[in-house]
Amino acid sequence: MPEIFNRRFQAAAGLIIAFVAIGSIAYFAVQSQASASPKPALPSAQSYATSVAHKTTDFQAAALADGVITQQEYDAAIQQTAECATKAGVDVEVTPAAGDRASSIGFTAKGTIGDAQAAKAKLDTCSAQYLDNVQTAWALQKAAATPAQVKQAHQRLTQCMTDGGAVIADGYFSPDDLNALMLKVSSPERTYADQLLFTRYGKCRSVVEEALGYTLP
Repeated sequence: MPEIFNRRFQAAAGLIIAFVAIGSIAYFAVQSQASASPKPALPSAQSYATSVAHKTTDFQAAALADGVITQQEYDAAIQQTAECATKAGVDVEVTPAAGDRASSIGFTAKGTIGDAQAAKAKLDTCSAQYLDNVQTAWALQKAAATPAQVKQAHQRLTQCMTDGGAVIADGYFSPDDLNALMLKVSSPERTYADQLLFTRYGKCRSVVEEALGYTLP
């Protein structure tokens, strides 16, 4: 008997994939820094825009033309995707932007797993038409955080970690502190306290990145 369900799916796939990739690169960049190896480099939003301009859709090419995705252009891409998917019969939900977090699009599937897969396929088609390349460029812009943004993010990270019971020696968990912690937890001499702190860091990093919309170094 087919599984019956009513479930909401977050379908901002391009952005999620982009941030997973960026987050992974950031993770290995920290490891590389600790081992004095070269850091892998992310492309800039402008270079990415140039590389896809000739093969994306007209709608997305217009937004990518100057190599910068504005909030208005990103929101317009989300809206066009939502309208396209709605016309295709998908029960679309758009979550508005909040603070530095961008708007996102999802859908509610009612029925079988096959119904959900069909709805996702329709949304993916619309996303490819209006959103995917815009979303990747947007993610690359957000990955290139300014020094002020990095400081703000680490202040929020520190607050989250201390709220969870972590003890931060000087009251600020910096990128250098993270490098030192990663060396500790990868060492046979790591302590239980080191592991707990690293676990708390991982949870808080996800919370802060979701709230701010860019990855921490």
